[in-house]
Amino acid sequence: MRRYWWLFGAIALLAGAYYAIMSGYLTEREIALTLKHGRRQASLGGQYVDLSKLDHAINKHEQRTVTLRSLTPGANADSIAEARSAVRERLEEVEPLLNVSDGGPAYHEAFDRTERFFRLWRPPSMSCLTPKAHAWSTAVFWVSFALAALSGLVRVLAGPED
Repeated sequence: MRRYWWLFGAIALLAGAYYAIMSGYLTEREIALTLKHGRRQASLGGQYVDLSKLDHAINKHEQRTVTLRSLTPGANADSIAEARSAVRERLEEVEPLLNVSDGGPAYHEAFDRTERFFRLWRPPSMSCLTPKAHAWSTAVFWVSFALAALSGLVRVLAGPED
């Protein structure tokens, strides 16, 4: 068993990567930081840039998960489409007003609505994992991690092989 610590470690690494990608953890952190930054914008142009970053993060998550979703029976991407729809609706409203130089009432109204969007919007969970896939990936990760740690420890404590 002590010879295969690297195999158990590789399995743990793959299971952990699968979970991190499919759970949407990385994307949810990126979205949360962008929303926080968007609340502090002082112009509609700055808000537009942050909305574009949100759209990019959602698209990147969809691209990262497309292959894994095809391998996971029952994986669902409805939350990705819902989040994209909300962000693109905001983008479509803001985009025509970017070149307005007078900052009229439509500009200020769009700025206020976008500021409220950044403050109040709670994105849906970006997780594409089914409950079964979540349980399996978690179990495989922890079991293989424990086996890698134990076999590595046995390898260190047992000394050189004969």
